[in-house]
Amino acid sequence: MSAGGARSLEERLALRLPGLARALRAAGIRWLKPGSRLRRRLVDHILRLRYEALNRRDYDSLLEGATVEFELHTARDAAGGPVGMDLEPVYTGRAGFERFMQRWLDAWEDYRIELVEIVDRGDRFLALLRHRGRGRGSGVELDQPLAQLFSLVDGRLTRIDNFWDWDSAVEAVGGDRARGRRT
Repeated sequence: MSAGGARSLEERLALRLPGLARALRAAGIRWLKPGSRLRRRLVDHILRLRYEALNRRDYDSLLEGATVEFELHTARDAAGGPVGMDLEPVYTGRAGFERFMQRWLDAWEDYRIELVEIVDRGDRFLALLRHRGRGRGSGVELDQPLAQLFSLVDGRLTRIDNFWDWDSAVEAVGGDRARGRRT
């Protein structure tokens, strides 16, 4: 684990008993109706733990429950190309994710993501976020929207799609935030 904070008891248990953790998550997501209060709380809790892990650079906790070959798709510009720092369009598996994070974090002296809202679409969850940082060397401050669309199969993460603006992300999941929840 990287510096920057300690794992919760729940995260430690999930890493020691990954099969049980996946089964419980999958059951909760499968059996609870999208929009139900309990499901919203479960999804909110899971995503908050994941972003806390990301912010402390704890990739074991962050990626627990992801498939071996999950894909991270970088944000696209209007022409369909990846945006920023010579990023590849797709990163695959943990090694790919770590390569993406290394390239991304090399540009920042300080970088954090904050969860703002979740839109629940059954087996896909859209996280509307703010990402904040200070450029390494330049000192330029960043405080912008970001969105990530998580696709799951049997409760396991198979794909993350990144969007530079909330409107494009909401459009990608059907054009409304009606089943979302402001956090």
